[in-house]
Amino acid sequence: AVAGFGKEQMANFDPNAVSGFGKEQMANFDPNAVAGFGKEQMSSFDPNAVSGFGKEQMANFDPNAVAGFGKEQMANFDPTAVSGFGKEQMAKFDPNAVSGFGKEQMSKFDPTAVSGFGKEHLKNFDAQAVSGLERGHIKEMNEGALSGFKQEHVRNLSDESKQGMGDKVSTFEKFDIEVRKELVDKQARRLGGVGSFKELADSVKGELSKEQLQELGWDESRDSDSLQFGSGGAAAQADIEEGAENRAKSAFSKLKLVAD
Repeated sequence: AVAGFGKEQMANFDPNAVSGFGKEQMANFDPNAVAGFGKEQMSSFDPNAVSGFGKEQMANFDPNAVAGFGKEQMANFDPTAVSGFGKEQMAKFDPNAVSGFGKEQMSKFDPTAVSGFGKEHLKNFDAQAVSGLERGHIKEMNEGALSGFKQEHVRNLSDESKQGMGDKVSTFEKFDIEVRKELVDKQARRLGGVGSFKELADSVKGELSKEQLQELGWDESRDSDSLQFGSGGAAAQADIEEGAENRAKSAFSKLKLVAD
């Protein structure tokens, strides 16, 4: 009988009453009609019943309404159904609620939709669950959003997913130092380090000591004496300082994230 409900009828359901719907009833809702549900109604759904929703139903949820979903509800979504969520819906998820997503659910996310996630979303992802994210997911995420990952997140990414960060991120300066260290192996640190390019440029100009660079994440096998960014013999000191940072960026334009 619930399959006969239309969008307007669902929009008028008492938010307190929808908690009475069970899994089987939700599975039978008209996929087009569920667009009528609002934020308050969604927040009242029985967390055990939302597993009845399918991919087509989730694809039609009102993007503004999905902000009503909480952690418990997200934890119970059918993994095969979450692929129905689009970019606009993911952008509206409550950042605190996304911690409910598990590994299997994350592995099923539509790669083209995850660009809707922001920094606050990624910051709150379950550290174990991110192992479900593939390289294709990472490459579609916003560069600013990726800086929300913490050390424990990056530690649980697969090597291919870490490579996806290398494909996507142009500079790691906004990433926590512990995250940078987690992203690169010892060999890669000798090639470029995990410190920011500004720090490297400051070293070239003699403004940072070797010890200070090590504290900021640059590998001890590199120091300013071994870094050559062109001859400055005929240039004024002011010109050297002005170009030092750009030359450093050019020399280390990409970090090698994992060994070949």
